[in-house]
Amino acid sequence: MTKLSSLVLAVGLSASVALGAIDFFGLPDKIVIPKSVAATPPPVPVPTPPPVPITRPPSNSGPTDVNDPPIRPASPDDNQNPAAAKTIQVFASASDQYTLYVNGREILTGADSYSVQSGFFPIIKGDVISAIVEDTSGKPPSIALRIVREGRTILDASDLRYTTLETPSWKVSRLIREFRLPKIKSIYRQMGNETRVKSAAASPQFDKDTEASTLYFKAIVP
Repeated sequence: MTKLSSLVLAVGLSASVALGAIDFFGLPDKIVIPKSVAATPPPVPVPTPPPVPITRPPSNSGPTDVNDPPIRPASPDDNQNPAAAKTIQVFASASDQYTLYVNGREILTGADSYSVQSGFFPIIKGDVISAIVEDTSGKPPSIALRIVREGRTILDASDLRYTTLETPSWKVSRLIREFRLPKIKSIYRQMGNETRVKSAAASPQFDKDTEASTLYFKAIVP
């Protein structure tokens, strides 16, 4: 046997031994390559709703009156319990004519210096009492006032403050620091069970005030 034949025979035997070893150890006949995992699609973004626009009043709506403190809200006592509210009695008299208001609503008026007007009204704590007083005889305007709850005076002319200038919303605003202390004196007037009551007029500390023919009075019901 030649050398070439011996080499071919040796290679063939080696290959057979190798294949037998692979089959002996139980290796698979073929290698299975797993399929690639499909990519997860990105989440779909949820659109954000547009913000609700802020509604603002038009620029030509005019100034807003700011109260210090603010006007009281409507009270259930005003409508649901009118009998209790009407226990408030108001007496007024002025030199020489006046109009009296509660929260801007006219309640009494008079044009005779010696007469007294009165009535029952649904008035509660925090209400704004205001009055415009005029004198056409050349004398300083003055007003006598008495507000009675269950026979007791809760407000009179000594609680009033005054000014000579009428300002916007003064009849309903509780703002009172711009108003002045009036001159107070006692006069004879029959107001309920009282025959001597207090009257308010312009203070002599301000000369121009005593010359005014119209005064604006205001008080807050305690």
